Amino acid sequence: MPKPFLHNKGIVFDNAAIVSSINWTNSGFHANREIGIVIHSKEVADYFASSYDSDFEKNYRYSGLTVDIIDLPPVVNGTTQITATADVVQTGKYTYIWNLDGTRIASSGDHVVFDTEAGQHTITVTVMDEYMSTGEKTITFEVQRYQIESSVITVITILAAAMIAVAAIILWRHRRTMQ
Repeated sequence: MPKPFLHNKGIVFDNAAIVSSINWTNSGFHANREIGIVIHSKEVADYFASSYDSDFEKNYRYSGLTVDIIDLPPVVNGTTQITATADVVQTGKYTYIWNLDGTRIASSGDHVVFDTEAGQHTITVTVMDEYMSTGEKTITFEVQRYQIESSVITVITILAAAMIAVAAIILWRHRRTMQ
C-alpha cells in the first residue's frame, strides 16, 4: 500500500467520528490499554469519511489484475509449437488458465507451450490471485508454414522426370543386353 495512509481505527456516523487506537477484538476493548475519542462534528466526520474512501479507492477497489501476453508476435512462421508468456503488473502468486482455440490448460507458471496448426488462432490467459481477483488478456495471432516457391517445385519436377527417364533408359539397355 503506498504511503501515506490512515492506520487509526474508527467509525464515522451521524455527523460524528470515533477515532481510536482500539483493535476491534474482545481483548482490544477489555484487556488492552487503549484510547479513543468521539468527535461530534460534520466537518470532522466528512474528513475521516473522505480519507477512508480515498484509501479504499487507491488500495482495495480496482478492476482486477493487469495482464498482458508477451513474446508472441502477430505472425509466427514455420513452427508447430508456440510459447506464450503472461506478464502480470501486480506482484503475487497466481494461477494461470490458458485457452487456445477452445483448449484449456491450467498452469502454475507464467508460460505455456501449445501445439498449433497453420492459420489464425486466439489465445486467452486468465490470471487469478489468492483473493480471487482476476485479469484476462486475449490476442489473435497467425501461424504460417514455410511455403515452397513454384520455381523450386518446377526444379524438383524436372529432376524427378530426368531421374525417371534415366531409369527407363537403363532398364531398356538392360533388357536389350539380356536378349
